[in-house]
Amino acid sequence: MTTQTDLRKHFLTKIAEVNFRTNPDYHFRKMLYRLHEEFDKVWVRYNNGDATMKEWENSLNKWIKMEQI
Repeated sequence: MTTQTDLRKHFLTKIAEVNFRTNPDYHFRKMLYRLHEEFDKVWVRYNNGDATMKEWENSLNKWIKMEQI
């Protein structure tokens, strides 16, 4: 259970640092949506034991990096 709590804390810390902006470009928004969906799927896989912490972290970082552009 502590791993779940640590993940949630890490996730919330990372999200708090992001300055979310609305980008009018359709393709950019579509990519953001896809990366967010990918992150959600990796998180579910991680909870089921099918993904590693590194995969979870990489997926989170890709999504956050795109949000900051």
